[in-house]
Amino acid sequence: MSSRSTVVPIVFVVMLRCVGWAWAAPAYTVTVIPSLPGDVLGGAGGLNNAGQVIGGNYNLTTGGEDSYLWSGGTLTNLGYLPGGTTCTANAINDSGQIVGYGGTSETGGAFLYQNGTMTNLGALQGDWYSGAFGINASGQIAGYSSLFTDHAVVFSNGTITNLTASTGMVGIARAINGNGEVVGIGELTGHESGVCHAYDFTTKTDLGTLGGQNSDAYGINNSGQIVGYAATASGAWHPFLYSNGQMIDLGPLDGVYTEGIAGSINAAGQIVGYMEDPATSAERAFL
Repeated sequence: MSSRSTVVPIVFVVMLRCVGWAWAAPAYTVTVIPSLPGDVLGGAGGLNNAGQVIGGNYNLTTGGEDSYLWSGGTLTNLGYLPGGTTCTANAINDSGQIVGYGGTSETGGAFLYQNGTMTNLGALQGDWYSGAFGINASGQIAGYSSLFTDHAVVFSNGTITNLTASTGMVGIARAINGNGEVVGIGELTGHESGVCHAYDFTTKTDLGTLGGQNSDAYGINNSGQIVGYAATASGAWHPFLYSNGQMIDLGPLDGVYTEGIAGSINAAGQIVGYMEDPATSAERAFL
């Protein structure tokens, strides 16, 4: 399977304002994060408990992506790995450690950004590029290493653990919880088969689908609840919650937005993601 053909969701960041009436629906305010100088468009991709936000903008000069850290009202450009022209930040933990991937349009590497310094995490021996998608409080990082085949890996303290070697499942690790449990996507029948399922690389569990062919896992909390998206029998993509061995269809939003992705879940079991109206391609964030 090729990591470059997978879909990565944009998670919209909202802030909850307390209200004085127990019966009142929660109200939200939207804070606009400015684009980096010279960049356009953009999205927010991660948030930690300190209120720090990561995201990316499109660079008009290079045609690549620049990534930022928004902290205390200050916008910081994360920069690039040496020789790179693009940078994608995917996750941030409560210590402010940021992971993602960067390089050029053709090749790149997983990185860890901390204390103003970006470090290339490398790749498995024989592989050319890598990427990082999740980081827990202990600094363990979930991602992949690849040449022609993607290997789910964990980066930790300068070492790279190949999860494919123990599970036999080719794939990508997308998220890791505080217990070190890793989830992502695995290919069922071999390289480029096109049949991929959400997979728990720690328990070696195929999470299945909602009756269709494919699925993918994007988030896991410390209770082991997993979220992502899965195909239904009709071929539609629905967000799911996997809990206690069962995949639960989170279903349509307002009866109109019928396809989408659950991108993240917190310790309280709150899930965020987005839904799309297939008829108009309009999208809505959901909690």
